[in-house]
This record gives sequence, C-alpha cells and structure tokens, in this order.
Amino acid sequence: NEKVLAYLDAYNRFREDGRLPRWQAMLDRTTKWLGTAIGSSLRAVLEDWSIEDATIIPIGLLGVLPIHAAWIEDSRSLVGRRYLVDDACIAYAPNAQSLVSGRITARVDMESILAVDDPSAAQASPLRGSDLEVASAVASFDNKKTTVLRHQEATRAAVLASMAGRDVIHLSCHGTA
Repeated sequence: NEKVLAYLDAYNRFREDGRLPRWQAMLDRTTKWLGTAIGSSLRAVLEDWSIEDATIIPIGLLGVLPIHAAWIEDSRSLVGRRYLVDDACIAYAPNAQSLVSGRITARVDMESILAVDDPSAAQASPLRGSDLEVASAVASFDNKKTTVLRHQEATRAAVLASMAGRDVIHLSCHGTA
C-alpha cells in the first residue's frame, strides 16, 4: 500500500505542477519495484505455460499500477532492461466476468463507429493529436456509418444520442479514474 500511495501522490503532484522529471523518476522506481515484486513470478508462469498473450486482472490498488511496464535489469538487452511486455502481449480486464462476457459477445463484423474528438466542454487543455487519433480510428469504416463529434459538437447529450447501434465507440478525450 505504501508504494502505491507514494506513486499516486507523485502522479497527483505531476498533474498539479507539471514537473516531468520527478514523475518519471517515480515511475521508474515503481516499475523496477514491480519487476522485483511480481514481475519474476509472472515471467515464470508465462514461460512455464508458453503464454504469449496474457490478460491481467489486478486486484485493489494494483489496478492503478503499470504492471506491463515492470522491469528487471538485463545486460543482454539494448536498453539494459527486460520489461514484462517483452515476454508477452499484456492486456487488462477489471474482472473475470467482464473478460468472459467480452469474449462471448465480441463481434468480428464491425461496420459502424462513433468517434468523439476532444470535447471542448472539458476543464482541461486541448488534447494534442486527438484529431489524428480520431482520423486513424475511423479510417477503416464506411463514411456512411461513421459519425464524428468534434469539440463543441461533442456534448453529453449528442454523444449519448449517437451511441445507439454503433459497433465501435471511440472516445479521444481527457479522463480520470
């Protein structure tokens, strides 16, 4: 708990003062600690079971940590580190029920998309690159089945009204959890 709370405190201070080096140092310490605390055990399971794709369901405060970025020192690596994502493609799920439910109801024939591009109602600075992200998200969909709500158009009411019947809903916006 102590390490997670220190990590969260550093993140909140970064959000307030924008001092990136201090936040990066905490992120580095935390991911190194994760590599020692749980990364070795996860690596062993991945190797023993020949797992290339893994979904992690973190419990409690572990859910706020970047487990995929856990690392150990590795002199054979170009960067001197071996990250957990070097061993497997890591995904996250909030719980087992949503993981199973998502797999059962997943659809391959995705035809329509609603994309929300940086709603201006947010009390935050403009989201750099949001327009490029949205363009990339909608690129493979038929224009007739594509709805993009940008900036002032992306009101809560407009987004909710446009969601029905969409196969994909892509939100390019600020958020907190």
